[in-house]
Amino acid sequence: MSEATFKSIILEKKRQVFESRKANAFEVGSSSGKKRKQTYEDIAQKRQAKRQKDQVEGDVAICSKYKQRGHRSARSPLCPQGILSKAQVIRANLGDNYKAYIRKLGFDNCVSDTYHTKLQSSVIKACSTVRHLVFRAKLFVDYYV
Repeated sequence: MSEATFKSIILEKKRQVFESRKANAFEVGSSSGKKRKQTYEDIAQKRQAKRQKDQVEGDVAICSKYKQRGHRSARSPLCPQGILSKAQVIRANLGDNYKAYIRKLGFDNCVSDTYHTKLQSSVIKACSTVRHLVFRAKLFVDYYV
C-alpha cells in the first residue's frame, strides 16, 4: 500500500472518531470512565440546579465553626461572630481615611555591616535546610503513594 492510502485511512478514522464524539457531546461520562465534553446547555442546567439547591438549603445551612443556622462558615457576612476580611479589619482599626505606603528595601540597606555576613549565612542555611526537608518529604510521599 502506498503512503497516500495510509493517509486516507487515517484521515477517515479521525473523521469517524470526531463525528462520534460530536454526536455524544452531551454525555458527561461513559461506562469506560472517560469524560466527554459537556454542551453549553448542560452546564447552564447544572448551574441553575445548583443555585436552586443553594436557595433551598440557605435556611438549613449550619455554620461549621459556631453551629448557627443561616450560613455555612464563619467567613460569611451573615455570621455575627464571623472572621473579618483584611480590608474590613484595616477599616475598623484605621477608619476610611488612611493611605498605605509600601517601600521595598534591600537586604544590604536594612542590615548593619557588622551583622551582614553572619545574618546572611544564617538565612541561606535556614532556607537550604527547609528546601531539603520539603524535597525529602515529597520523595517520601511519592514513594508511599
